[in-house]
Amino acid sequence: MWVSRRLYVPILSLIALIVPISTISAQQTLPQFPVEDLSGTKLSLPDGLAGHPSVLIVGFTRNSGNQTELWARRLARDYDGNSQLSVYTVAILEAVPWLIRNMVVKGMQGGIPEKERSHVLVAFSGEKQWKEAVDYRAKDDAYLLLLDGSGNVVLSTHGAPTASSYADLTARVNRMLGQ
Repeated sequence: MWVSRRLYVPILSLIALIVPISTISAQQTLPQFPVEDLSGTKLSLPDGLAGHPSVLIVGFTRNSGNQTELWARRLARDYDGNSQLSVYTVAILEAVPWLIRNMVVKGMQGGIPEKERSHVLVAFSGEKQWKEAVDYRAKDDAYLLLLDGSGNVVLSTHGAPTASSYADLTARVNRMLGQ
């Protein structure tokens, strides 16, 4: 079947528009991930997030810790004590050799006050799925996901917080919280 050139380009343009939209729609809800907090409590994300907005700051390497800490500090400064928003740091430890994982977790516990340990999560599996969920690009970047109360990804970004990325995040969080 012959298609004229005048129809060929608009058809390809339409296909190009439809394909990315369906890909974005398929990734809107965060898949289930088993995690454990530094207090030893096991939960599944996003179901274990108590049905309210949450920020997940995800790191895949030790070097990403600097960026995850920057995000966490800024969010703590602006939202600490706000019971409508939960902020979690998630360390993906699947690549850490099994024999030293316990030492790594103990080291993390030592650097975090006991009252904050329930907001630091570790994942020992699902690294590939986590990378897909955060649109992984650079190993030492922090990845930030803003989830609504149903586990849908409202915002996804990576890298260190900049003035514009943080302003975008806080604007979205404040809208979600009705502020």
